[in-house]
Amino acid sequence: MARPGSGRGPGSSGHAQENQGQRDHHDRLPGAVSPVLLPQRRRQAHRLFDRPLQRIVTGIQQQLKLPKLDVKWVAVTVDTRIPAVVNGTVDLECGSTTSSLSRQEQVDFSHMIFVDGGSLLVKLSSNFVNLQDLGGKKIGVIPGTTTEGALKSVLQKTSVTAQIVTIADHRGGLAALESGSIDAYASDRVILIGLAATATDPGQFAIAEQYLSYEPYGFMLRRGDAPFRLAVNRVLSSLYRSGEIVQIYSRWFGKLGPPAKILIAMYALYALPE
Repeated sequence: MARPGSGRGPGSSGHAQENQGQRDHHDRLPGAVSPVLLPQRRRQAHRLFDRPLQRIVTGIQQQLKLPKLDVKWVAVTVDTRIPAVVNGTVDLECGSTTSSLSRQEQVDFSHMIFVDGGSLLVKLSSNFVNLQDLGGKKIGVIPGTTTEGALKSVLQKTSVTAQIVTIADHRGGLAALESGSIDAYASDRVILIGLAATATDPGQFAIAEQYLSYEPYGFMLRRGDAPFRLAVNRVLSSLYRSGEIVQIYSRWFGKLGPPAKILIAMYALYALPE
């Protein structure tokens, strides 16, 4: 996002063009100033991140003393999100992306922005109690996600034999569950909550109490761009120190109760001082 970098990558000719009144700011952050490029993944579950993103854009603009900083939303998928960051198509990826050590071999991550965990969306009529109830059942999951790996691991450890059905996207997972072509859909809990809320009959669904995994979310950005990462983290730490992040959480998830203790602890740990 307004990445202070080389401007290389697909479509980069436009990235290096300065807005009217802009100068090159090598003395502050290296490289040419580009428009903000963010992935277009705007489901309700991600609205928690909208305010931090707005603050990040403002923070970059203020640090570079720019009169204007444009934002361009770029659509990505689970399969294209990491390549899009690596090759410069986007500067900051703002979806439900888990920060993992294997992913950090290719990309970098901001401070943690949310703590979630994989779980299962099921129909109340299935009388689901625990994972053993899924023996011989069909479980949908998006391939290539951390949830897929966690699901396979949990099924193996609990000796539950279930059929894993690959799903293209979250909406497809909800549709498959509603039609009965799968018996459960696996994803991060915050995404499952958002999906259930948009269903034709939200009351027919339940989210399993069991956690399949630990999923620490972060904004994904290119490796080797320490000034940009610092600019992003500076804004996030400010939001955490002020407590504004809790107000943002309450706005979107207040009906679900207060933030979990692990989430409050995460905000405190990343409320770094200037």
